Amino acid sequence: MDENKEVVRRPAVDIGHCLFCGNCSEYCPTDAWMFSQEFEHADYSREDLFYHAEELKKPDDESDKKIVLINRIGEHPTLEVDVCIGCKKCERECPTRCIDMVDGPNLRKGKPIVIPEFDYNKCIGCQQCVDVCPVDCLHMEEVGWPDGMKGFYNINFEGEVKLLEEAEPQIRAVTSGRSLR
Repeated sequence: MDENKEVVRRPAVDIGHCLFCGNCSEYCPTDAWMFSQEFEHADYSREDLFYHAEELKKPDDESDKKIVLINRIGEHPTLEVDVCIGCKKCERECPTRCIDMVDGPNLRKGKPIVIPEFDYNKCIGCQQCVDVCPVDCLHMEEVGWPDGMKGFYNINFEGEVKLLEEAEPQIRAVTSGRSLR
């Protein structure tokens, strides 16, 4: 919470749009942003971060892109099914349309109701669905790595996950508009 007792949302960065200008690092009052030469240990170049809208919606098997844009935010919404009233406010509020309302159980009355189902590949962790919920059935939960996996990973269209140190590196760092190899 900030000094006005308002909830502060977690910042998100779209690396595909980032110019690596360093302004965020320079102007951050808490020094939370930091650039280093080790920032981008990826086996793809910045040119590979350009996607057409249709490709982002549903990538096909013939795509030449080496990565899938997945949620890199540390939290995603989770649902308490027995509390949900099926009001659909979360679905209407979602900026990425990652919520679909599907038939679910109504544990109180025994009749089916609609409940939200999340596409976590589209979810950006903005928490707008949680904030609009009138019965507090949605909560943000930290995304855990399976089997204690830590670090930066490349995930291709086949779903193969590789620790970036295991992939063939093309390490690049961009500082003040210069590309270092």
